[in-house]
Amino acid sequence: MTIGSRARDNIDSYPLTAQNYVKVVDSPKKRFGRKEILAEYYVRELLSLIVKNATNLNSKLNKMQLYDKLESHLRSLESIDVTTDKYATALFQLVKSCIPGNLLRIWLRNPVVKKEEDKNSCGDKLLQLLLFLRAEVEGGKKDFVGKSWLQIQGSSESK
Repeated sequence: MTIGSRARDNIDSYPLTAQNYVKVVDSPKKRFGRKEILAEYYVRELLSLIVKNATNLNSKLNKMQLYDKLESHLRSLESIDVTTDKYATALFQLVKSCIPGNLLRIWLRNPVVKKEEDKNSCGDKLLQLLLFLRAEVEGGKKDFVGKSWLQIQGSSESK
């Protein structure tokens, strides 16, 4: 917790006793843990990720960074009960907006996605999209390791 922050000052205002433990834990939850405010914050973070990735060519995230941030934001929303089953339609559209066009086209051409498109709920589609993005990220890691290994082999053979 940041020294000098309102939350820290609130906690430091309680004497350090065993009797105050529950009060110290509950106080920040009541003051700073309001779910509607947290939900607004997390959705705003998700929206800023979309805008940043769509408009600023210099600061576009690579697949790995994008997946990590998306997963983090969705996990944060889930932690305050904004789950994909409740808000899947909106979350699916937000996440879909983050994905670079070339990756989105690959995902949309996937025969499984095409076949199941009308049957699946937005929650299922969101899960499929995240699984696809994770597979792309993991595939990219394998490509990187393979290319690195080939470069090492090539440089050692040329010596």
